[in-house]
Amino acid sequence: MLRQSAAGEENTVAADALFVLIGARPHTDWLPAEIARDARGFLLTGEKLPDGYDWPLERGPFSHETSMPGVLAAGDVRHASVKRVASAVGEGSIAIQLVQSLFAYERLHSARPTEAAAPAGSANVG
Repeated sequence: MLRQSAAGEENTVAADALFVLIGARPHTDWLPAEIARDARGFLLTGEKLPDGYDWPLERGPFSHETSMPGVLAAGDVRHASVKRVASAVGEGSIAIQLVQSLFAYERLHSARPTEAAAPAGSANVG
């Protein structure tokens, strides 16, 4: 039986198979407005960020990074994603790898100036 949620109509349809499509609506309304979306609400990530978007960091966004640095998106919620379970799982594993890259980038670029400027042979305590 098929139920059309908007009208409340119910119809019985003979079928040999059924393909369930989930992820057709992104449900991203709960996210901060600063995270860029397309017209349908899917999250724009990486190279899909709008032209002229004022990215606040020296580095460009990672492939699954939203317009909010450090916030990643994977699976059906991403603009132009494949909308298949196997693809979403793969994107999730890519996002985990990108989290590791984010941590590495932060470690590399967040050294305290006193550490970098300390004379050879001296020790910083802190």
